[in-house]
Amino acid sequence: MFSILLAAIVLGILIATTNEGDFPPWEILLMCLAAAIFPTAVLNFALPEYLFFVGPLVGAICCALAISFTLGMSLPRAIFSSSMFFAVQLGLSFLF
Repeated sequence: MFSILLAAIVLGILIATTNEGDFPPWEILLMCLAAAIFPTAVLNFALPEYLFFVGPLVGAICCALAISFTLGMSLPRAIFSSSMFFAVQLGLSFLF
């Protein structure tokens, strides 16, 4: 539960920096986080290990679409914030 909250905080900070300082509501953050995590988890479970990068790639695309749809952000800025979120998550997973 703590990791989901921490991921929502990281995603919120990234969205706030790309959205000119407006921190999004927690409900929208958790929905965008769910749109990012569920496809990643399903694809990482279903695909072989050598295709480990496909899950986060699809998760970043789903997260960008959810951010763009719910917050009205332009798609290039949403793609930037979601790709940075997954870069941070991959970096933290390599550390721990």
